[in-house]
Amino acid sequence: MTVDYFLPSYLRDSPLYKNNKRLYSSISLPTQWNAADASSYITIVDDENLTVKYIGPGRNWVDAASIRANYPIPPEIGLYYYEMTVVNCGDRGCIGIGLSKPATRLNRMPGWEQDTIGYHGDDGNLYRERGTGVKYGPLYTTGETVGCGINFFDKYIFFTKNGVSLRIEYEFNFDGYPFGALNKSKIVGEMYPMCGMESPNESITVNFGEKPFIFNIDCYAKKIFEKAEKKIEEKQKAIKLAAESAANSIQNQAEVINTNPISNPSNDEIISHNTNHDVTPDPETTLEINTIVHINAIDTNITDTVTSILSDISDVVSSNVPIDSTSSDIDDVVSTNVPIDFTSSDIVT
Repeated sequence: MTVDYFLPSYLRDSPLYKNNKRLYSSISLPTQWNAADASSYITIVDDENLTVKYIGPGRNWVDAASIRANYPIPPEIGLYYYEMTVVNCGDRGCIGIGLSKPATRLNRMPGWEQDTIGYHGDDGNLYRERGTGVKYGPLYTTGETVGCGINFFDKYIFFTKNGVSLRIEYEFNFDGYPFGALNKSKIVGEMYPMCGMESPNESITVNFGEKPFIFNIDCYAKKIFEKAEKKIEEKQKAIKLAAESAANSIQNQAEVINTNPISNPSNDEIISHNTNHDVTPDPETTLEINTIVHINAIDTNITDTVTSILSDISDVVSSNVPIDSTSSDIDDVVSTNVPIDFTSSDIVT
């Protein structure tokens, strides 16, 4: 399903959507749970594929089960958010919300497996690629709504409960977005919304943005996107000025050469003369030949060089691709959040 058909309201303020709707229309967003990408202990119970129920034995953690959404979250959109409401906390309330890369095992809760992260309702812990978590937020149970978001601009994952943003606990391990660094990141490419359950009678329903969220993501996203756009404009301006300066430098060099011509024979004449008399050119003659060749090269290539630079400027200005901003930029959005390293090995378990 493409965003032409399905576009959460908060994404209408994104730089990519505002400046490149054609590219945006080709991007698919998560819209429902994927029955083909789920543990056998989880079943979908509604026609919209939004509500799921745990049907396993639920004896203990070995019977955990998870399910992923039908599409990954495209990093190009810069920010993504979804919510999950607990329909029934079941026997023990072992329910988790989070994100996962494709192909991770589904007989585990979100966050227990490599390349997954999850916030769990039975203990309020945040789990990141291991079976032991760290204290993070409040517990949640039947009737309560929790949300999970991923911010590619400022490089962090965040969670909410009943419309309130919880603290930002982890940052990504990459330097910028979207060029180059993504392929070095711990969080790269395909990240899917994911939920997990572990005890009998547990059931949840999800909102991928087709109806209003409990958390005011529209206001939150607007601030994030405004900062991103400002960074984009500053970056584009710097690139344009640098390119124009380079073009002017080349043009000035050509003008200096053209106003100070060297009165010497042509290359062909010098070479012919030396060949006919079988004489090796002296250093001054060699310098003259090299100077003339250099001048000819500049005259021949200057137009192409300037044209290429101006074309690069046009491409940069028209691309409107989100760029990196630092995690400190979000302090005025969530003033109590204190980001730490997403990949830190110093997390207390």
